[in-house]
Amino acid sequence: MKPAPGAPLNDRKPARALIALGLLLLLLCPLSADAAKKKKGGGDTELQKSLEPISQTLEGLLDKVQSNTLFSAKEAGELINLKFTMMDLIKDNPTSPLLMKPAYQAALLYKHREQFSDAYELFTFLNNTFPDTPYGQQARSELFKMKKLLGEHYFAPNPTPPPTEPTKK
Repeated sequence: MKPAPGAPLNDRKPARALIALGLLLLLLCPLSADAAKKKKGGGDTELQKSLEPISQTLEGLLDKVQSNTLFSAKEAGELINLKFTMMDLIKDNPTSPLLMKPAYQAALLYKHREQFSDAYELFTFLNNTFPDTPYGQQARSELFKMKKLLGEHYFAPNPTPPPTEPTKK
């Protein structure tokens, strides 16, 4: 029911109060959702801080690999340290999606550097832990390419030892 023209403004107060309440609720709801996200993913912020320098190092090294530039001794040392840091982070946070991109970048880096065992380990981690993500699918593709290039026996869980020469009596 509309108030009559010229009616006192006091009749419109309930409508204004409802509008103000609605706007207030709209403003407060996103804040509480953000707060819930922060509270829920509290451990991810620490992991994110740990991954920041790793990501920067990986991006720089990948740029060098893709431009066919040689690594300096310092960069080769960073690559070695990077592997151990990544393995520790994977051990401590095995299902964190924050590990997908750095693990994939590191695996590509190892593959280009022909460190196939390290690349295989990270690609397998991605394929097994995140199979339905783009990184998991790409890792599966890279594993297939590596197995085709090097042969299935190269990555066998229990490789057979090379044949030995018979001993002379």
